[in-house]
Amino acid sequence: MEDKNSLVQWFLEPLNSFTNEVISRELLKNGALEENTIIKDSKGNEHSAYGVKYTYVTKLKNSMGNLSNIKFRVFYKRGKNGQINEWQFVARKKAPKKK
Repeated sequence: MEDKNSLVQWFLEPLNSFTNEVISRELLKNGALEENTIIKDSKGNEHSAYGVKYTYVTKLKNSMGNLSNIKFRVFYKRGKNGQINEWQFVARKKAPKKK
């Protein structure tokens, strides 16, 4: 059984050519560009995605406010033999202001 601190792999699937260009340009700039690969999710669907670090996932998510054409899906795999699942971003509620 894998422990809870197992390695998590992250994948970005661009959903349009603009997003693909943004992702590949940024990864190339940082020396992290690898060819996108075909991954198969837990439902058996195939996706063309880039393997990335989680920090890049959050960076791209945060840039969505500035770049409205950015469209992508995020997948993750926990552990060496884990299933690939889609990651759902959860909107955080702002904490109430203290008086």
